[in-house]
Amino acid sequence: MKEKVIVIIDGSNLYYKLKSISIKHTSSYNYQGLVTRLTAGRQLVYCKYYVGVIRTAITDKVGQKLRKQQVDFFNFLQHQQIKIEKGFLMKSAGSYHEIGVDVKMAVDMLVGAYERNF
Repeated sequence: MKEKVIVIIDGSNLYYKLKSISIKHTSSYNYQGLVTRLTAGRQLVYCKYYVGVIRTAITDKVGQKLRKQQVDFFNFLQHQQIKIEKGFLMKSAGSYHEIGVDVKMAVDMLVGAYERNF
């Protein structure tokens, strides 16, 4: 019987890691290839990508452009069989911070372990 695993991706952390190793176009990265390497012959229960969602006023052209890019990226991930778990972005002191993403990851790990899903 194969060991069952889940893959939980902290989208923000992975994004900055890919940038730090000079992967400039993260929207064309082979995320499914990464998942395959991580599971290494084990049974994948699911893979989720956790990220804060861009929300912006309809009149904010820059924000709307970023939002469209994020939606396109979500479609790209879903095409690779990766589920999206959405948190929030909150602006504070002039910069944005993710809210709820870490909690969603922790809850999924605890519930899945308790239910013996992996």
